Amino acid sequence: MSGGPPEERGADAGPEARAEEPERAEPPRPTGPSSNPAGRSEREEGTWPPEIPPLELVADAEAARLYAELSADHNPIHLDAAFARGAGFDGPIAHGTLSLGLLLRAVEAAFGAPPASLDIRFTRPLPVGATVRVGGRHEGEGRYAVWAEAVGGARTLEGTATLERAP
Repeated sequence: MSGGPPEERGADAGPEARAEEPERAEPPRPTGPSSNPAGRSEREEGTWPPEIPPLELVADAEAARLYAELSADHNPIHLDAAFARGAGFDGPIAHGTLSLGLLLRAVEAAFGAPPASLDIRFTRPLPVGATVRVGGRHEGEGRYAVWAEAVGGARTLEGTATLERAP
């Protein structure tokens, strides 16, 4: 077979010439801090969604009862209207962890995994019978401001979720 690079042999050089052409592979992409002066991961370079899509749940009396069974938290403040009124509420209040669990479900639905860290605080009670909505907004570098709120009402949970990788 004659010498010279495949480009010089031309298209009519025959199958043997084409068989000798080396495969052209993409060069490996550098990773790690030296390849990214800003210190951001590839996911943080524009692939983070702007929000955690909201989820809603009606926290009615049946949901409160089922959640009490599931969590083994039968505190009457969540189940008994008279007891809750005696404790200073207008009626029973939903378990705070019901909202937290819904928030974690929204994060896992958006990212396929739970957050690497979560820093939240409960800001006010959610009345049984209210619809709770949870979601979050991207703040940069895998951090999301997360929240739960009573639909038509105030925030009941606020905080920050930190994620390791984009979906």
